[in-house]
Amino acid sequence: MMASLKEVEEMMNCNSIQEMFLSLRQQEEKVTSDLDELLKNQAHLETKMRNLNQTLPQVTVVGKGCKILHNTIMNTNILAEKVSRKVRQLDTAKGRVDGCIKRVSDIIDLIKCCEGVQETLASDNYELAASHIQKYLLIDQQLISSIDADVDGSFLVLREAELRFVNNLHRSFDRAVKENMEDKVMRFTKLYPMVGRAEEGLAKLGNYLARKVAGKGQTHLAGILKTSKEDKRWSVMYADTLTRLFEDTARVVEGVLPLVEECYGEGSVERILCCIQDECVRQARATFTNFLQTRNVIDIASAINNSEQAVSLERREEKSLASSIVDDTCYVIQKSVQRAISSKNVDTTCAMINNAASILSVDVCKVLLDVIITGYPTSSSYSWNQQGTEEQMKEQREAFLTALNNARAIIENILKLAKGFEAKCEKNFTEEMMKKVHSCLSCLRDVQSDFSEVLRKGEASLCKVAVYSKLHPVVAEVTSTSHILSEDSFLSLQLEDPWLQEVVKMFGEVVVPLESLLHTEIYHSIVSTSISEMTEYLEKLVMMCSFSQLGGLMLERRLRFLSTYLSSLSRWSAREQFARLNYIALLLCAEQLSEVSEIFFISSPLSIQDVRKCLKLRTDFRREEIEKIIN
Repeated sequence: MMASLKEVEEMMNCNSIQEMFLSLRQQEEKVTSDLDELLKNQAHLETKMRNLNQTLPQVTVVGKGCKILHNTIMNTNILAEKVSRKVRQLDTAKGRVDGCIKRVSDIIDLIKCCEGVQETLASDNYELAASHIQKYLLIDQQLISSIDADVDGSFLVLREAELRFVNNLHRSFDRAVKENMEDKVMRFTKLYPMVGRAEEGLAKLGNYLARKVAGKGQTHLAGILKTSKEDKRWSVMYADTLTRLFEDTARVVEGVLPLVEECYGEGSVERILCCIQDECVRQARATFTNFLQTRNVIDIASAINNSEQAVSLERREEKSLASSIVDDTCYVIQKSVQRAISSKNVDTTCAMINNAASILSVDVCKVLLDVIITGYPTSSSYSWNQQGTEEQMKEQREAFLTALNNARAIIENILKLAKGFEAKCEKNFTEEMMKKVHSCLSCLRDVQSDFSEVLRKGEASLCKVAVYSKLHPVVAEVTSTSHILSEDSFLSLQLEDPWLQEVVKMFGEVVVPLESLLHTEIYHSIVSTSISEMTEYLEKLVMMCSFSQLGGLMLERRLRFLSTYLSSLSRWSAREQFARLNYIALLLCAEQLSEVSEIFFISSPLSIQDVRKCLKLRTDFRREEIEKIIN
């Protein structure tokens, strides 16, 4: 902002004058900069102004054209409204003319119907009579009567004729049904919707068709009673009867479907189907009731209930590894399926085999799995002040081990049952029937996988709680002593090896007693799993130690002894499980690195990287020499 003249006059010293001068100078520079900016845009502004001046005449022409277009549209709109008014007047006149023609036509039809219906009823021409009545029903009686009161007499005649026709139609339909004349039944069925009696027509047709289905069902059932057991289809005759009943019912529906859809509409089919379905169910129920009475199905169903009771009444005999659930359930299943096979009905047999598989998989397997999930108890499972701790632990341990034995026994019994059922079925059923049986037996054999899973979980739980928890601390002691041995230490360990004695003692006290408590297959599986766990854990510990050659020799001696001892506990050799450890010991026993190259060419279970790690455990082997030899 520029200073006023008064402010300039009041300036009395050089400093204030200097400040004023600098302020004015800055203002001058800003004004100069603004002017320069405006001058830069001058050419652009002038160009825009010239363009506007050139466009102005065109805008004027457009404005005049818009006014002309507006006037044209207004004139067209006025003309269109006049034309539209005339069209509406013509439509109104046309509607009145059409209504008048319709009323005249109705009066003519009424007169013709009144005359024609009398003649057709006298000659039993039902189709033409129904056509006259249909036309009469379509006429607006109230409107016609308001125009010409003389037609009321005609309406009265037609109403009486309608009632007489409907009564005659009912009698004729019932007579055709009684005489089983299907062509006439279909003929009269078409007339009901023409005279406004569609619901009555559907009801009568539905009852007629249901009666046909009942007759066919009764005929098939009578045929069953005449069939002898020597007939090759005797075992499946009830299934054949139901199949024929359903096929006959389907043919009955297919026969009337086009007529009903054409005369009554597509939505009317459902009403017919309800009548037919109810009768079909009644006939099927009668067939099934006869089946229950003549075959031993009730006894078989009772046997299934017995198998479920066998599960709930489980008990364990003394000196028995498994409980009664195994023998009881398998016995009931065996008798039930054998009884079903004796009926010589493949469907009954397959149903029984499937039920047996379901009982084993759902009921029995669940009982065993619940026990396994509870776990194998240890002293840590109970609080220190809990009453009856020892007794409860003993009972739970017995239940756990019994569940394992039960699972193993059931797996073996399933194989025996399936094999026995297959042999009996081959004697009673044809090759084609056996295809169904084989499919069901395959499902029964598949139930083994459910019990195998229970067994796997139980073995894993038992090993973890009862074996591994005691195995690991004993094996871990291998790291508590030095493996860089002198000759005296080596000789001393040969005479008495505390670590080896503790490992053997642990297996003798923890694993070996399980042999008398478990099924043979389970026991050997536990031993094998424990050996694998020990070798894997011991390998990790060995890789944490340092060795001299004598230390390697001692490791090799310990492994050889353990492999022999543990193989004696199991039916399988432990050599394969000790393969990696034995190879590690072989490397650690080498007197010189030059021997390693010869050892390495032996089939090695170790990778090159693992071999390097093992050799580096030897304190007397130099690392650079190891790298040279193993490359």
